[in-house]
Amino acid sequence: MFQSLTGIIFVACLNSSCHALLAAKRSGGHANETLAGKVITTKAAKAAEADTSSWKVLCSYGPEQGFDHEVKVMLLPDNQRAMVFGQNADGTQTATRCTGSAGPGCAKSIDEDSNEAAAKCSETSCGCQRNDEALLFDYFRLIMDDVLPRCLATPPTETFRVLFVGLGGGALPTYLLEHCKGRSVAVETVEYDPRVIKAATDFFGFKVDNTTNQVECSDGGAAVSRRAGKRIYDSVIVDAFGADDSVPESCSDQSFANATWSMLRPGGKLIQHVWFRQLLGVMNIYKNQFGANHVSDRTVSMFANYLITATYEGSSASTTA
Repeated sequence: MFQSLTGIIFVACLNSSCHALLAAKRSGGHANETLAGKVITTKAAKAAEADTSSWKVLCSYGPEQGFDHEVKVMLLPDNQRAMVFGQNADGTQTATRCTGSAGPGCAKSIDEDSNEAAAKCSETSCGCQRNDEALLFDYFRLIMDDVLPRCLATPPTETFRVLFVGLGGGALPTYLLEHCKGRSVAVETVEYDPRVIKAATDFFGFKVDNTTNQVECSDGGAAVSRRAGKRIYDSVIVDAFGADDSVPESCSDQSFANATWSMLRPGGKLIQHVWFRQLLGVMNIYKNQFGANHVSDRTVSMFANYLITATYEGSSASTTA
């Protein structure tokens, strides 16, 4: 395992139920460049270090049936956007950098005195032309460091297929499609909260395409179960958390492992974001299905969050310890 490569570590979750943002400084403070590019530019790093009091509430989605918390869209310095669940920035799940300055429609929605949304998101116009030059979050980069090279190595006659469980602002699907040019790529994303899909398309510049960038509003575990047995996926990326900041059982139990194992092509990989307290338990489930030698973990932030990778090598499931 290795330490994070950046001086600022963000833990942001794609699933709509995730309620955690971790900002931690580590020594060194400089990001190494890899295939996934510059992780945090100077401006973005400065904005990330700034107190969240500089964030402005652009608009909000109220509670809906099945979702008892509100979703806020935040406007950050340098026309960055964030999505917040609940009453404060501890519920931040994702962020995106937009090009240029925020348009006039953005300013109309902000009440500078109360820092509360002056309008519902359904009544707000504040579009975003995404800047996908670099990924803002360290664990986003680690995921793309694995997925992007395999996508670029796909023969012209084949299609590279990825399933994302959790949408957030759509950073990973958009980045993959933007940077794996010249290849046939098909992306499917499953998001449980319909408000997150609306926010991603209206305020984060996420573009749905029924051919290359599909979105399904559904429970992640159920969506994976429906795809079980179809060995057509090169990657399954899972970033799903419940209200208690734990990976839901439906996205981490033996049935889920069985389904994801049966979805992958030979050489295909499942990558899952987990917190430290669940790391060993979830890893053991995947080891039981994929085989111990085909499962590994990577550190994003020591004793905080990790990425589990399970690789399907084209053989039967193994219970070898």
